[in-house]
Amino acid sequence: MAERESPHRPELRVTADQYTELKIRCCEHTDPVTAAAVAAATNSITLRGLANSHPPARDESGAILRRILAPNPALGTARTAARTDAAS
Repeated sequence: MAERESPHRPELRVTADQYTELKIRCCEHTDPVTAAAVAAATNSITLRGLANSHPPARDESGAILRRILAPNPALGTARTAARTDAAS
């Protein structure tokens, strides 16, 4: 019986570790879910830049990250209400 090749890609481990490190660093400045969203978006923007014939424009990348990081007043009310309920 032939030996199966591992589905893991060791050459991508450094990149995966950098993604995890970015997520940890973002947690120092925001909540864990937002940090994960920023890390995922950054990872996606980077992969698009490497794989596409036309990398994403700086303005587009900035707009994506601002959308994730900018406070949304509509969500702020829900977060405040959830914190108030949790504290009760």
